[in-house]
Amino acid sequence: MKNPIVPDSAPQLASNITLPVAQFESPDTPLVGGSGDDILIGTEASETIRGGDGDDFIQGEGGDNELWGQNGDDRMQGGTGQDRLNGGNGDDNLDGGDGDDLVAGGAGNDALRGGSGDDRLYGGAGNDRVEGNRGDDRLYGQAGDDVLTDTAGNNHLSGGAGNDVLRVGLGDDRLDGGTGDDTLYGFGGRDTLKGGAGADQFIFVTDGLEGDSEMIVNDFSCGEDKLALDFMLDEEMADVMALFLAHATQHGPSVVFGMPSDLLADSTGLTIRLRGIALDDLTANDFLGVDSNLL
Repeated sequence: MKNPIVPDSAPQLASNITLPVAQFESPDTPLVGGSGDDILIGTEASETIRGGDGDDFIQGEGGDNELWGQNGDDRMQGGTGQDRLNGGNGDDNLDGGDGDDLVAGGAGNDALRGGSGDDRLYGGAGNDRVEGNRGDDRLYGQAGDDVLTDTAGNNHLSGGAGNDVLRVGLGDDRLDGGTGDDTLYGFGGRDTLKGGAGADQFIFVTDGLEGDSEMIVNDFSCGEDKLALDFMLDEEMADVMALFLAHATQHGPSVVFGMPSDLLADSTGLTIRLRGIALDDLTANDFLGVDSNLL
C-alpha cells in the first residue's frame, strides 16, 4: 500500500535558516523549519507545518493540521483536531493525539501512536512500532518487521511485508499478517485472523478474557503454521496438541476447538475455529510448544 500522504509542493525558504523556537499566528502561510533542529508550534487554527532538515519537534495544537517531518529524526504531535502527520525520512516519533487522524511514518524505524479517535496509521518502510490506542483504528505495518498493537475498540491490523507481530484487545478485530513469518495474538471478542504467506504463529491470549470469545483463523496451513494458548508456551508440543484435540470437533470444513471455562482464567469459554482444515491433518508440529527432542 502506498503512503497515503504525498506532498504536492513544498514551500521555499528565502534562506537556509534554523528556528530554535517558532510559534506563528497566520494559518494561511505554512510554517517551515530550516536545516537545524527546530521547535515548530502551531496555534488553535488549522495549519500546515514542515520541519525541513534536522531533528525537529512539531506540534499542531488545535485545528485540523498537516505536519511534515521531512528529513531527520523528528517528534510530532497532532493535537486535538483531525490531523495528517508524515514523518518523512528518519526514525520518527509521531502521535496523532485526539481526533480521527492519519499518521504515516515514511522511511526509517518509526514509532506511531493514534491516540483518541478512529485513526489510520501507516508504518512505511523500516521496522516500525504502531499503536492505535483508543477508537476503531486501521493499522498498516507495510514494509519491514513491524509490531502493531491496538488493545481498545474494533480494529483492523495489517502487517504487510516482513516478519510482523500483531496484538489486539477485547474488541472484534481483524488481523492480517501479510507476507513473512508473522505472530498474531487473538484476545477476546470475535477476532478474525489471517496469517498470509509464510510460517505464522497464532497465539490465543486467555488471561483477562471477558465472556465468551471466538477466534477464527481463515488460512491455517498444516505443517507450516502453529497454534498455541498463551499459558502453554512452555509445555511440550505433544501436550499442547493433546489439550487442543481433547476439545476438538469437525464442523463441516472447519475444525472447532471449544475450550471450557474451567480451563481458562477469568472467562466463560473460548472457541477457536480453523477454516478449511481436516482434524486428521493436524499433528504435534502444528502446535507451538517445546520440542521434546531438544530437551
